[in-house]
Amino acid sequence: MPETAPRTSEEDRGLNLPIAVEMATEVARILSVAARGDAIDALSWEDAVRLLDQLRDSIETLRQIDSLLVRRIYLAGPHGVNVAELDGIGRVSITRSKDRKKWDERGIARAVIDARMADTTGEAPDPWDVAEWLLQVVSVGYARVTPLRAMGLDPDAFCDVEPGKPTVQLPPRH
Repeated sequence: MPETAPRTSEEDRGLNLPIAVEMATEVARILSVAARGDAIDALSWEDAVRLLDQLRDSIETLRQIDSLLVRRIYLAGPHGVNVAELDGIGRVSITRSKDRKKWDERGIARAVIDARMADTTGEAPDPWDVAEWLLQVVSVGYARVTPLRAMGLDPDAFCDVEPGKPTVQLPPRH
């Protein structure tokens, strides 16, 4: 197969963003059809790694463009929930979330206990009630395995254990 010359910036200027996005959408549809049936199973694992590498590179490029479009929309568009109706799309919300990090779990626990103790007559609450007070405001989506094991407790006794998601780690691109 003859190699094609890389596109020059003059040729790149001939593509506009809406056409390029339409092309990417169509290519995604073509990929979806091509991946049906036994197409993936027919690949050697080495060929599958090569395709995965190419696909991840393309996905990263698409994520960058997605991020740029989101930034543009946020900076230029109206803000709010269901703030606009666009033909062919529907109601659009343009908002900004809050990133809450570095929670002070002990501070939350103390504040919750202090607030709930103010509602009592001063007598010591049942420890299970205190646990429920805390679980109403703090989610425990995971547990720290090392401290459980240090107490002689089996972490697997407190959760569903299933095989994890398979991963393939590729070296960084240069």
